[in-house]
Amino acid sequence: MKKIFLLFAFAVSLVFTSCNSDPLPTERHDVVYVLNSGNYSEHNGSIYLYDETTKRMENNIINKSNGEELGATIMDGIYNVYGMGYILCSNPDKIEIIDLYRNPGRRLTNPITDADGQLRNTREIMLGDNWIFVSNQGETYVEQPDGMYEYTNSFVSIFDANTNTLAGKVEVGSDAQDLVYSNNKLYVATKDGIVVVRCEPTGDFRISNTIEPEADFAGPVKYMCIVNGVIYASIPGKGIWAVSIGSETTVDTYAMELDYDGYLFLADDGYIYTYVNDYAAGTANVLKFDPKNGNVTSAVPEGHNFYSVGVSPATGNIFYSEPNDYITNSTMNVVDGKTGQIIDTQVAGVATYRYLFLSYYTYVDEEQSSESAM
Repeated sequence: MKKIFLLFAFAVSLVFTSCNSDPLPTERHDVVYVLNSGNYSEHNGSIYLYDETTKRMENNIINKSNGEELGATIMDGIYNVYGMGYILCSNPDKIEIIDLYRNPGRRLTNPITDADGQLRNTREIMLGDNWIFVSNQGETYVEQPDGMYEYTNSFVSIFDANTNTLAGKVEVGSDAQDLVYSNNKLYVATKDGIVVVRCEPTGDFRISNTIEPEADFAGPVKYMCIVNGVIYASIPGKGIWAVSIGSETTVDTYAMELDYDGYLFLADDGYIYTYVNDYAAGTANVLKFDPKNGNVTSAVPEGHNFYSVGVSPATGNIFYSEPNDYITNSTMNVVDGKTGQIIDTQVAGVATYRYLFLSYYTYVDEEQSSESAM
C-alpha cells in the first residue's frame, strides 16, 4: 500500500512567495485521481478526476490532455512531492509519467517501457529516495492444482528517478506483489514471505533477508503497510501478519477475513482499511483494522461486490467501488468517515481500482492567478 499525499512544507514555501511582501490569498483544493484498471483484454484503463469540495467528476483525463487513450490496464499509481504521477500499467507493461497538478493527465515525458525485459507482468510501484521500484511477476509460471498460476521468476525493476533509466533488477522468487520502503531497505511481498532488499545510494541492490511467517500462518504475502516500525502484511486465508522492521521477526498475527487479493490501505486515522467479498452470500464490506489492538470493525454500508478502497487524508472520507460486470462503468461511493453514511455516488471508469489523493492551493487574484502544490 502506498500512502500518498503531498508535503505541507513544500506548499508553505510556495504559497507565501510572491513579488510583493504581502501574500496572495489562496484557495485550497482536495482532489482524487480515480484509477480505473479497465478490462485486461480491452486495453481500456482510464483515469478520472474527482473534486471533494464540488463533488464533480471529470472523466478520462488522459484522453482529454493528450488526445489519445492510455491503451493499457492500470495496475497501480503513485506520485512525488512535485505532483509528478507514475502510473503503472500492464498489457502492455509501461510506466506513464503524467502531471497531476497544473495540467491533469498531461504526459510529461515518454513512458518507461518493457524494452529489454525491464518490465514484465507488472504488479506494484513504489518511490524511495531517488529510486522507482516496480514489482514484476515475470513470464514463467506453473499451474497449481486449484487452477491458479505461480509465477516463479518474479523480480523487482529499479529505475533512477532522475533519468528514468534502469539501475538494477533483483530476482525475488515467486509471485512478487506489494512493495514498501524504509531506511534504504525495500520490502517485497512474495509467495514465501517478505524479501528484504538493501538499496545502497551507489546503486548496489542486494537481498539481505527473507522473512517467513510461522508455519501455522504461512501463505502468499500480498499487501503491506508500515505503522510505527512494524510491517502489517496481508495473507489471504489467514489474516494480517505483523513484522518488526528492526529485528525482522514476527511481532504478532491477527486472524481476520480478507479478500482474495488482500489489499490494504493505511489511512491518516491510523486504521488499515481493506475490502472483502463473500461471493457465496453475495455480500461485500469495507473493514478497518486497528493496529493498536487488532480490533476489526465495519466502515461502510454492506454491498454486493467491492473492488477498491481508499481514505482521503484531507476529509477522512472513505472511497470504494462496485465494479458491476467489469466491462461497463463502475460505481464509486463516498462515505463520511465519521458517520459511515454514503454522501456521494459517482459513475467511474471500468473496474475502479485505486485512488491517488492530492491537495493543492491556487492563488486568488483579480488580474492573474498562479498555483502551488500541497
